[in-house]
Amino acid sequence: MKEEFARIPGRAKSASYEAVVAEVNAALAEFGDDSSAAPKSPVLFIVGPPRSGSTLLHQILACTGGFGVVTNFIARFFANPAFGARVQTLAGPWLGAAHTGFRSNAGTTSNWAEPHEFGYFWEHHFPFSEHHEPSLDELADVDVVRLATHLGQLERSLGRPLLLKNLLLSFVLPFLAEHFPTAVFVQLHRPLLPVAQSILRVRKETYGSDIAWWSVRPRDAEAFLEESAPEQIAYQIERVLEAIRRARQTMSTTRWLDVDYQAMCAAPAQTAARLAEYVGIDPDTLSRKDLPASFPGSTGDPGDPSGLGAALRARGLTP
Repeated sequence: MKEEFARIPGRAKSASYEAVVAEVNAALAEFGDDSSAAPKSPVLFIVGPPRSGSTLLHQILACTGGFGVVTNFIARFFANPAFGARVQTLAGPWLGAAHTGFRSNAGTTSNWAEPHEFGYFWEHHFPFSEHHEPSLDELADVDVVRLATHLGQLERSLGRPLLLKNLLLSFVLPFLAEHFPTAVFVQLHRPLLPVAQSILRVRKETYGSDIAWWSVRPRDAEAFLEESAPEQIAYQIERVLEAIRRARQTMSTTRWLDVDYQAMCAAPAQTAARLAEYVGIDPDTLSRKDLPASFPGSTGDPGDPSGLGAALRARGLTP
């Protein structure tokens, strides 16, 4: 059983709001067309360790208008996201501007029309209650047809190739590749010391504790709950990178593309154009009016006061 830490005030979820969301989704679960067709266009998954810049990449691609994006609005309809996309179209004039800058809070954006990680949807389909590394037997129980149907209907509702980002999927990438032939993956690469430092900061900001586990949880994470924060974080990063490495070995290299964090920050428009072309979108059709020429890019604290660099090196990782 995973150790529980309460979120600090301001970061906690509203129980009454969550209850309403659950009731709405229970009512809408069977609504929609009868088509069971999976997505036909490439489905782009963003992968990498937590705090590697994946949220910024998600926002960059979303603001171009070329991709089918799960917004904060659509994500509320996790049992029937295509229905949520239709309602979003109707409610669009009242939802406000789609892009209010490139701000986020530990992967969470604030505007209704900004990109969402779609966590409830993936938890609805995968056995992610205790950890995020299902066994093959557990994955065999996943209703693939239902999952594919929902994503296919969402693709048709949005009318664009789907863009999906949730790092909890790190341990099910081979499963996604097997059951979604159009799925392709982009791995974001950022120096690991600022990644680790950012994870540590989010732990403290979210739970008020540096040993409170946050984000993707390997199956055996429980064995590390008594270890120091640097050891936990180094282990988390190592396991995610290893899962991605193994996944890449099972697939054609044509299904993977790599993006350097600093290069993305220096030239976001070029990064967006490259990824759009990768999934068959004409780069000339992308909107650049909301896209800055560059982003500053965080390099972390080179002094490393928490000893995270040593913990990473102890696991054979380069900070």
